[in-house]
Amino acid sequence: MKRLPVFFGLILLIVASCSDSPSVEYQLSIISGNSQSTIQGHSLPKPIVIKITDANQNPQKGVEVAVAVFEGGGVIEGFNGLSDDQGLIRIQWKLGEEVIQKSRLSIVSVPSVNTELQAFTNYRYSIPPRDQDGWEVGPLDFLNSDTKDLLFKGIDRLRAGDYPEVHSVLLMHNRKLVLEEYYSGRNLDGELVDWDRFTPHTLQSASKSFRSMLVGIAIDKGIIENVDVPFYSFFPEHSDLNDDDLKDDITLEHVLTMSSGLDWEEWAYPKGHPKHNLSAMYAKPRSQWIPYVLGLPMRDVPGSRFTYNTGASLMLDDVVSNSLDEGTDLTKFAEDNFFSMVEEEGDYPYITTMTSRRMMKLGYVYHYDGKWKDNQIISTEWIEKSTRARFPLINSQDGGYGYQWWIRDFVTPEKTYRCFYASGNGGQFIVVNKELDLVVVFTGGNHGLDRMYNILNWMEDYVFTAFEN
Repeated sequence: MKRLPVFFGLILLIVASCSDSPSVEYQLSIISGNSQSTIQGHSLPKPIVIKITDANQNPQKGVEVAVAVFEGGGVIEGFNGLSDDQGLIRIQWKLGEEVIQKSRLSIVSVPSVNTELQAFTNYRYSIPPRDQDGWEVGPLDFLNSDTKDLLFKGIDRLRAGDYPEVHSVLLMHNRKLVLEEYYSGRNLDGELVDWDRFTPHTLQSASKSFRSMLVGIAIDKGIIENVDVPFYSFFPEHSDLNDDDLKDDITLEHVLTMSSGLDWEEWAYPKGHPKHNLSAMYAKPRSQWIPYVLGLPMRDVPGSRFTYNTGASLMLDDVVSNSLDEGTDLTKFAEDNFFSMVEEEGDYPYITTMTSRRMMKLGYVYHYDGKWKDNQIISTEWIEKSTRARFPLINSQDGGYGYQWWIRDFVTPEKTYRCFYASGNGGQFIVVNKELDLVVVFTGGNHGLDRMYNILNWMEDYVFTAFEN
């Protein structure tokens, strides 16, 4: 955790007294207790001691002072309002929740004579609250004191802002939510939000993993035959755009694995560039997105190369919707076949915006072989296919891409862990590791910035390393 410089010694503040007595030049010296640390919401272990003297270092008795907290949310529990025979003031300070706490001591008769005091808080763990959302919660008792200290040190670094714009971190172990923390940060509109468990957050491309799940549920229920169905067959109204023999070979699986072969590019060029296909698609009315994607020329043989294609991925919604009985709504399908079965309620915008707890439920279901508690949501076969790596060395890590899930290794000093995870722009992640019986959820606001991935390094250093021990 970041620490500000510790201030000891003499702080010289010279003023003239406004009384009728001869002028007094005051000096304030911090004798001890400044820059202490303790757990959030606790009192400092020792009082802060301030000495008031004149310019000749003579103690000044009976000088009235005031102390006020101005940063961090703590309170002054007590202090002697008048300096004693030795010119000393003793301050008892109960800290608030923020990392850095600040207060100011001033002489009442001449407020310009003042000095700033500071203290720091360490993370105070509490079991996530039990809510009406189906989650079982539990403590971190399975970690020993050393590994708890390591994990809490990591949390303190988040609190200190060492990893900017991380909005939430949640840990699930042994089917229980065991850690849940939220932080203030900017939303997509640049507005400062105090994120909490009730406030939905944008998923960005992490929603792709939810779309894959809905395709799998539709296949499990026989609504879609299998992943080998030709992709263009789901859009008969646009059959005129199937203008290349290679397009006949594009299957649903090719779209799921980002290997359709369509000439699409959203990584090589910045947003807004004429060759940035996603920008070009978003510039069109929503009704023109599907013909825009289907009308693209072919670049590769389907299945031969990974090309990240958000346009085709978004069309998985239409694949499911076009396969449902007439009059059946896609949102209702998702509600009936996933959200209600995992004890979720609430009217969110489909799968594009969710609370962190709702995101965690997808990780839970995929971790526990398609089940939420005793409810089989999706087949184990689909989970296995979805999280099997194709196209090695994607994302510059050993791993690959499955059915709209990333697969890669995360490394600690002791071991390598194979994980699959959902990933969205800005730092939206759902990370699953079966060996550690662990699901980790992050949300964030680092949109368009490479530093969004730094939180995954944090996870290696503080979460995986703690849990493996």
